[in-house]
Parts: sequence; C-alpha cells; structure tokens
Amino acid sequence: MFTSLTTLAFDYPRRKEYFQSELEAYLLLAREEEWNIGATKGSYSGAMGMVQFMPSNYRKLALDYDKNGHIDLWKSEADAIGSAANYLKHHGWQNNQPWFVTAQVADPVKVEKEINRGRKADTEMNVWSSYNVLPTQSFSPEKTGLVALRTGS
Repeated sequence: MFTSLTTLAFDYPRRKEYFQSELEAYLLLAREEEWNIGATKGSYSGAMGMVQFMPSNYRKLALDYDKNGHIDLWKSEADAIGSAANYLKHHGWQNNQPWFVTAQVADPVKVEKEINRGRKADTEMNVWSSYNVLPTQSFSPEKTGLVALRTGS
C-alpha cells in the first residue's frame, strides 16, 4: 500500500498532486492508528479495506461503528458498512428515498450511449421520454441516469 501510493505520488505525473495528498493522508493515518507502514495492505491505487476507502476518506469519513474504540475497514463488517453509509450521507444520500426506478426501454440501441454513462444522475425525465424510456413505477422526477441490468428470462 505504501509502495503503491509512493509510486503514484512521484512517478505518475498526470495525478501527482492527488496521490501526493493521499500519501500524506496515509502517513498521518498510519501515525494516528499506529500502523506498521509495511504491513498495511490495499489496492494498487492505495484504496483500503472492504469498502476501498482512499486514505483521505478513511481519515474523514470512516467510523468505529462497532464501538470497540478502533476503526477497522479490513476486518470489521460493522465499521465497513457504517463507514460506507457515512460516505454516502456525506455525498448527499437521503434516507427513505428510492434509489432506483425500473423502466421499460422500447429501443435499447437508441439509448446505448446513455447506458451506464458517468457516475452522476444528470438527465431530465423529458429526455428519457423522448427516447421512449418509461418508468414502470412512481418516482420523484429528478435528474436520473440509466443503468442496464440483465434480468432472468
């Protein structure tokens, strides 16, 4: 993990500043949590634990959800799930709101470029209607995205 972040921070010019800040966050986190730097494991990009938090998000948003006095996103399912929920809340998740709506797509080829595009729901329903993408249940008409899921048949 340390090696990955160090390599990305100094040998990846395109995102150098981002990875240098993540390396700094990791070193601070390691000091705060008394981690052995060489013993922590993560992804090739420096993400950590079950929920793959980057060090800055670990420091800012990870929670000790099991209340044992220690945040552990590797071994504590409660901490991992609670931290993921805290991450979503921090980024605007609203409780008791629908997070998906099923829809009928009359012509999948017509919307092919729109399926799974980006991470943000940024399309108005009138645009989907013009493509003949129609919801099959009631919903709050806010900006939406289109995710293709295969169903059993």
